[in-house]
Amino acid sequence: MENKRGLKFMLTSSESPAKEGRKGRRNQIMGSSSMEELLSKQEEKEEERKWSGGVELTLDCPVKSAWALQSDFAGLHKWVPTVRKCELVEGENKKVGCLRYCIGNSWVYERLLEFDDHNMYMSYRMESNRFVFPKGFQGYVSKVRLRDDGEGKTFVSWTYSVNPVFSQTEEQLTKFMTALYTNTLKHLETAANLRSKL
Repeated sequence: MENKRGLKFMLTSSESPAKEGRKGRRNQIMGSSSMEELLSKQEEKEEERKWSGGVELTLDCPVKSAWALQSDFAGLHKWVPTVRKCELVEGENKKVGCLRYCIGNSWVYERLLEFDDHNMYMSYRMESNRFVFPKGFQGYVSKVRLRDDGEGKTFVSWTYSVNPVFSQTEEQLTKFMTALYTNTLKHLETAANLRSKL
């Protein structure tokens, strides 16, 4: 039997047919629908254990310039001062599935999960990393969305979910990530304004 994750479960018994007949069905393993329900509940519990947060900010810069920088998945070093190098190691830039390597005060590999140029939306997952903390981040997924807020301004929604981080409380991590996202978006605002003047 195969569940939705592709894992195969074998139903076996060491009892003889006669003994099985006497015992009836009491040793029968749960049906496939029950197994799928159990796995679904386990996935829900895993999601419940994740920490999440983010920021929503209005930047004083043109959205076209901001998105041109933000959407360049291999160009983070061009506008984030703490990133010394950012380069593609797999795939094509801005294509779902591509993988980037960034190094600065710490190092990360991040994979592009979703990319919508028209709606100015992208999401990515942190894979191997030593991001800030000794054991880095596990299960980190980030989503970024921009929109024109009128009068030359850009609205940004930047959110994350991550497994609980060793050595941090959820409150500590929330404060850290809020400050990190806010500071990073200020760099985006500055770089976007410089770009718009070129």
